[in-house]
Amino acid sequence: MTHAEIAQELKIALLYKDGNDGAVKRIAERLGLSLRTIYDYLDGKIKPNLRFIKTAVEVTGDPDIKRLLEPEGWELVPAGAFAKHDKSTIAEECLDDLPHLAAFHAVLNDPASDYRTVIAARDALLTEIHQNVDLWKVQHGVA
Repeated sequence: MTHAEIAQELKIALLYKDGNDGAVKRIAERLGLSLRTIYDYLDGKIKPNLRFIKTAVEVTGDPDIKRLLEPEGWELVPAGAFAKHDKSTIAEECLDDLPHLAAFHAVLNDPASDYRTVIAARDALLTEIHQNVDLWKVQHGVA
């Protein structure tokens, strides 16, 4: 989806959808922006960023806007809701990374891999790395 298409989806949801009355003003207030700037986002003059879309979801609760952040089959996970260590030593945690690193490398080298596959493999590897850090933090009293 291009930024122009995202802006168009936001414009339809925020300006023309029942139940979102006053949303533009509330988004402007929450972000500390002028109404003109919000309309520039909706007209595609400014690329809608994650902060803008997240604020639009928070202000409206609109499932159509939320779909921009969570496409079908995906769900955002709150920070800190994952990456808890599952091994008892740093050595075990680091060894646990190797299959995920190999899988990520394989996906990167597979010409048939699409973007979602690459990102999923990357995220799996990052989860393992975050588990290493989580265990380190527990062992060193940093939490």
